Amino acid sequence: MARNQRKLKVIWSKTAEFQLQQILTYWLKRNGSPAYPKKLYEAIHERIQLLSHYPELGKPTDFKTTYQSVLGHHSILYRREGEFILISAIWDNRDDPKKLYEIMSKKG
Repeated sequence: MARNQRKLKVIWSKTAEFQLQQILTYWLKRNGSPAYPKKLYEAIHERIQLLSHYPELGKPTDFKTTYQSVLGHHSILYRREGEFILISAIWDNRDDPKKLYEIMSKKG
């Protein structure tokens, strides 16, 4: 698969930034060490970099124009908007899916 001519710019929604921070803080407190949160942060950012070159890698979701890329217990929900990728949510797949539906429904 050839790499896109141009890498798409990544934009984070406030919701996604907040969710990522919450997830990393949870694991830092739970484990008492920054090792796992750092590993998770790097894995998420590596996946987003890959999606910025290959936005079609994600699976379509029930939410209009939103795609999902699963990374272990977490999902990256995003949309392509022209020359941008908008990260809409970072979701722990073990959480109640009704909460995700509520969050994504508010986004349109």
